[in-house]
Formats: sequence, C-alpha cells, structure tokens
Amino acid sequence: MKTNYTQVSSTDLAAIEANARDLRSAEFVRLVRNAAHGVVGFVRSVAGTIADMHRMHVTYTELSALSDHELRDIGLHRSDIMAVAAGTFERTPEIEPLDVTTDAEAPAAANDDVRLAA
Repeated sequence: MKTNYTQVSSTDLAAIEANARDLRSAEFVRLVRNAAHGVVGFVRSVAGTIADMHRMHVTYTELSALSDHELRDIGLHRSDIMAVAAGTFERTPEIEPLDVTTDAEAPAAANDDVRLAA
C-alpha cells in the first residue's frame, strides 16, 4: 500500500506549529485552573474544620465553667455538654410526673360532683 504525502509549505507549517502551541497553552491553563480549584477547595475544607473545632472547644469550655445549678437552669446536665458542643444534642421531651396519690389520700368526691349517665 502506497501512501501519498503532500509537501507542506513553510507558511502552513508555521501556522500548524502556532496552532499546536495555542492548544498546548490552553490545555496547560485548564489543568492549572483545575488544580487550583482543587487546592482552594481543600484549603476551605480544612479551614472550615478548624473553625468548627474552635467553636466546639469554646462552647465546651464555656459550658464546663458553669456550675451544676446554672446548667440545670438552662435545662442541661453536665453529661450533655459534649453533645451540645458537637451540635448533636437533642432535647428529650419532658415527662409528666405520675399522680401517685392513693385512694386514702385522694379527696372524696362530693355528691353533687357525681353525675349519672342516662
């Protein structure tokens, strides 16, 4: 199989080389831009993590400095401090106290309080 080659003029060759340089430069710029975006994203992530850790430390330190009475006033126990600082604390619903009065202690109903169902 015979291949035919055509002679390329020096002007065409210079244009092809210039086009190749432009493409190479554009690709290099794209790669650098993508790498920079990756580095910036990583730095933002690390900075966010450090900021979160600092906020957690400050919250933990401030709550730990409170007395048990002060913690109770804001509805917390000392064992809740880490969860509050980490942002995972969930308040449990208040439980109504049971009425533990016995029949002897219960007030007797007046006769007029008793109604008969028809």
